[in-house]
Amino acid sequence: MPGTQNKFIKFIKNLKLEFQRVFIDWTQEVKESLGIEKDQICVDGKTLRGSFNRSKSIQALPRVNAWSTGASMSLGQVPTEEK
Repeated sequence: MPGTQNKFIKFIKNLKLEFQRVFIDWTQEVKESLGIEKDQICVDGKTLRGSFNRSKSIQALPRVNAWSTGASMSLGQVPTEEK
């Protein structure tokens, strides 16, 4: 079983790398199609309002956002372990 698990982990890592390549290519195409010459990526952390539940000991959900100022659009949002 450990060999199978290692193959699965390697597959997921390769999938992430391929997704990154495709995502970067896509963002470049969007940038070119919108005529954006300069761009700034803003990274911001937020906690989803109302996502906690004290009675069930569920903590609020922190997230990190990436925003393109040149395209005026969100590039992504990922959950984090801590604020």
